[in-house]
Amino acid sequence: MDFSDSLRPSAGQNHSSPSPTFSGRSLAFLSPISPSLSFISMEQGASSSASSCPRGDGNPRESSPFINNTDDDKGTLYDGKNMALFEEEMDSNPMVSSLLNKLANYTNLTQGVREHEEADEDEGAKKKTVKSPQMGTFIGVYLPCLQNILGVILFLRMTWIVGTAGILEAFIIVSMCCSCELSSQKESRANLCVSADGLECETEWMDFGELILWVKFSLFLFALNTHHIRQRDQGQIQLNLYLPVALQASAFPRKVIHAGGSYYMISRSLGPEFGGAVGLCFYLGTTFAGAMYILGTIEILLTYIVPSAAIFKTEDKAQEAAAMLNNMRVYGTGCLTLMALVVFVGVKYVNKLALVFLACVVLSILAIYAGVIKTIFEPPVFPVCLLGNRTLQNHNFDKCMKTEDLENLTVTTKLWSLFCEGPELNATCNEYFMLNNVTEIQGIPGLTSGVISENMWGSYGPAGMLVEKDVPSEPAGDPTQDKYLPYVVNDITTFFTLLVGIYFPSVTGIMAGSNRSGDLRDAQKSIPIGTILAIATTTIIYLSCVVLFGACIEGVVLRDKFGDSVKGNLVIGTLSWPSPWVIVIGSFFSCCGAGLQSLTGAPRLLQAIARDGIVPFLEVFGHGKANGEPTWALLLTALICESGILIASLDAVAPILSMFFLMCYLFVNLACALQTLLRTPNWRPRFKYYHWALSFLGMSLCLALMFISSWYYALVAMMIAGCIYKYIEYRGAEKEWGDGIRGLSLNAARYALIRLEESPPHTKNWSNPERISVGFYPELSLIFHGLNNLCTVRQDQTSVCQTCSSSDLLLEKLI
Repeated sequence: MDFSDSLRPSAGQNHSSPSPTFSGRSLAFLSPISPSLSFISMEQGASSSASSCPRGDGNPRESSPFINNTDDDKGTLYDGKNMALFEEEMDSNPMVSSLLNKLANYTNLTQGVREHEEADEDEGAKKKTVKSPQMGTFIGVYLPCLQNILGVILFLRMTWIVGTAGILEAFIIVSMCCSCELSSQKESRANLCVSADGLECETEWMDFGELILWVKFSLFLFALNTHHIRQRDQGQIQLNLYLPVALQASAFPRKVIHAGGSYYMISRSLGPEFGGAVGLCFYLGTTFAGAMYILGTIEILLTYIVPSAAIFKTEDKAQEAAAMLNNMRVYGTGCLTLMALVVFVGVKYVNKLALVFLACVVLSILAIYAGVIKTIFEPPVFPVCLLGNRTLQNHNFDKCMKTEDLENLTVTTKLWSLFCEGPELNATCNEYFMLNNVTEIQGIPGLTSGVISENMWGSYGPAGMLVEKDVPSEPAGDPTQDKYLPYVVNDITTFFTLLVGIYFPSVTGIMAGSNRSGDLRDAQKSIPIGTILAIATTTIIYLSCVVLFGACIEGVVLRDKFGDSVKGNLVIGTLSWPSPWVIVIGSFFSCCGAGLQSLTGAPRLLQAIARDGIVPFLEVFGHGKANGEPTWALLLTALICESGILIASLDAVAPILSMFFLMCYLFVNLACALQTLLRTPNWRPRFKYYHWALSFLGMSLCLALMFISSWYYALVAMMIAGCIYKYIEYRGAEKEWGDGIRGLSLNAARYALIRLEESPPHTKNWSNPERISVGFYPELSLIFHGLNNLCTVRQDQTSVCQTCSSSDLLLEKLI
């Protein structure tokens, strides 16, 4: 039969109607599960609501599944349309003009956030017709993923990781978290919602082209597509129809993502218990990510931009670290308050700065590569002072020498005063200072200097270990005084797994594209391609930076985390071209933007969890302002973020959010594998190389990396998730989402029943079920009740019944 005739709107329907109205014909759809045909008769009702399925938020749907390029429809021609299969050729803007226009309107906010912004601007006004999404792969997926992945770790910790771990081990760390085998498929499922009594029903579509990070040499992208229909009233009929692909592509509305992103996918795949537990862990990870970005912002501000702005200052070298932590807490709290106020007032201000933050990231990356190329011809002047083989902090001296000749007189320098009891030549000086000479080396010798061989291996050590160059020196007899002298030392104990935990947050943000599927012109194409390209691009950037940093910069400078040996300059900034301020300012605004995005996204994730009602004590956070802004969720997010800021150390916060993100990726792997093993109808990946074993491998590797990074953080994260799981299970979350855990139980029961039929039961395993019927005696009800409890405790198959007969009713009460 002709599907197009059946799906064409009836006469008299205009293009502004909320949804297609089907004519009074019968549609035959071939089910992939059964060879039989399912016939559904859809009659046109008196009102549009009787035969249509508008969205719950009132957004209009397309008026017709076909696009007719007529003059009458020029004004609203493509409003709500997504039928590219039947779209006629039309005039379009030049490619360059269109790209510039999209860049000017670029936003890193998801669809739900932007709807709140529009509601805030047009409050009280009639809702405008929603036009079809027009974002492509580059603007809608590639750039948001790129902006979310590249950030604070690259600018503040990458050089230190390369210097501490060495080029080889740093390459392994980056490869463990970034190298990937990417695949992408999407399987569509079409659903029709028919109202029996003329009542509206809400249809929500979920389209996941989720890029999942499989750490340690196994990362791959897969697509999950789930759909659910929530009935808002009684008397509604839900019809799930599995349509041919061509009909799916041409007859039904574009899928848009529901609030909650990855949480929504996991909860609908694994059930409310796992969904709530992992969703809250993912929320905590996003919230602590905000704390990490704010701490990075303050570190750049106080260390490289305005060091004199520090409130807590001390001349005692042993108290410098504590003073810096207090400064981070004070300024971090102020920065958090300011960012929270910006998000509370309106996300439109965050939206207006999105292009600025993106430009900062792109220009910073380009400046790094330009600076590396420049070192081949003209390395920057970047002197580093060494005493023997020890690196010196040069904040308090300007000349790297012990003495100098002025007018035929030998005088001491400021460096002499730092190691001796006075400026006199016969003053008592430190033993190591007297035994070794002072030398000045070039901190960035350049790409062709051959320093890469020296930086090939790692240099781990405890906190307080001196940062030394691999050259001979005369040892001193008494090293106890070294901690009071201006040497560059390790601020924390370093080891391989610690660096893995610190680096891992730099590869999060891979789901930024999939969370915007409702904004995309062609989600099934844009999400996998854009995310794969973003991952490939950032992987190349990270791996190349590991090699280039190790080939251009001296090892002692790489291991100098805060640039104390180079007058407090940002090492990666000095390497860049044309000016160090390009990196300093660019990284500052990049961290600010990432912090704002975290404070924008985390409250909405909590709001989605609260509105699902699976965690009762969180239901208050589902409410907000009239336009839907999650005010209470933002307040809780700010308080949790403040706890991360009070830690005051970026290196301590990074492993915490690594645990939460890894747990989310672990359960996404589990959901994918479980759907495959259960062979659920709505999970049919078309990628021919996909196998459920890959998902289990990814799940195992995520779990392994959690314990590799920090076993005690991993235990705490798993304990938090376990407590949430048991709480939701205890409170009895009655959510029927068709999840995999219930499907697994059903399959296990079915398998057990089939096995029982294979052979007759053994004598010792068989018991004869007995049924005892007695008359109805109300005075013996307590006795029968106690007998019932006894049978239940003993798991007996004997049942006792009271029977009551009447003229037309036989009532049995099984006890």
